[in-house]
Amino acid sequence: MGFCAAINLAKLQAGVEEHNLRRDKSTYQREHMERFVEHGTAAKLSENEEKLNEANERRQLDARWELHESLRALQPLIELQHWRRQQRDRRPHETLCRISERDLNCCGQVN
Repeated sequence: MGFCAAINLAKLQAGVEEHNLRRDKSTYQREHMERFVEHGTAAKLSENEEKLNEANERRQLDARWELHESLRALQPLIELQHWRRQQRDRRPHETLCRISERDLNCCGQVN
């Protein structure tokens, strides 16, 4: 590769890197616009954008409510599973206590 070709390739790579940097910077500024607008206030959203944001918030709340309502039918099952887990976790301790008491009661010595 000639000297001129290497220079042109380096210029092209520098141009691509600069383009990518500008793109990333503009994306960041769009996502964090309140930081880059004068006096720290963001430009007013258009009426359509406000309606879109409100509709999106309502949709999220509706989805949360539907999930909450769908889980209500499972609540007795969840409570039963919790109670059974507690019983299962408690039983090994009680069994060990009974075994050690029985062993100690036999002639006062551990068997």
